[in-house]
Amino acid sequence: MNHLLKLWLLVFVITAGCKSDNSNITVKRSKTNINQDWQYLEHPTLDINEALEKQDWESVNLPHTWNALDATDLEPGYRRNSSWYKKDLTIESVNINAVYELYFEGVNIVSEVYVNGIKVGGHIGGYIGFTVDITDEVKTGNNKILVRADNSYDPEVIPSQKSDFFIYGGITRDVWLVTLPETHIDRVKVSTPQVSKESATVDVSLDISNFQVT
Repeated sequence: MNHLLKLWLLVFVITAGCKSDNSNITVKRSKTNINQDWQYLEHPTLDINEALEKQDWESVNLPHTWNALDATDLEPGYRRNSSWYKKDLTIESVNINAVYELYFEGVNIVSEVYVNGIKVGGHIGGYIGFTVDITDEVKTGNNKILVRADNSYDPEVIPSQKSDFFIYGGITRDVWLVTLPETHIDRVKVSTPQVSKESATVDVSLDISNFQVT
């Protein structure tokens, strides 16, 4: 009971501190799925401008992989290369007190993310989700999101390139637009280093973005 009380007191103190900045009261956390209405370009160019000039984009919804058929067809081998995805994302009104993020549940294997022509992040590894902060690049109205995904053979990238399963290239899991107050709790980690029938120890670690003590 004492450990639970300490944990609730910690959450209360943190929450009270986050609300000390009145400019953030109107900003609520939201998480919106944006899987629908993407376009796909099967072209390995590294140049975003060259990709945008191409005319043979095709409409897709996520999750998507370009190896849906060739990984299991009768001919040996399957496409190990890179492709592009793009989406027009409309934000009706950008709040200057909000943080905007794209959360990708999985892009296989290596990815680069662009917003309105500017590279905002990327990730290596197709089986762990990642977040990209797009706050500085989004604007009210239409925003162009581009993602380059690459499942090329690379012995330096896990999983093993000699694995006995197929490495499906593409945006293979859901994608979300996340909106947060400028001051918010992030990266919460709860661990129980000592547990017995009589008692338990609970450790909580977290980050507070843009926290200001008043």
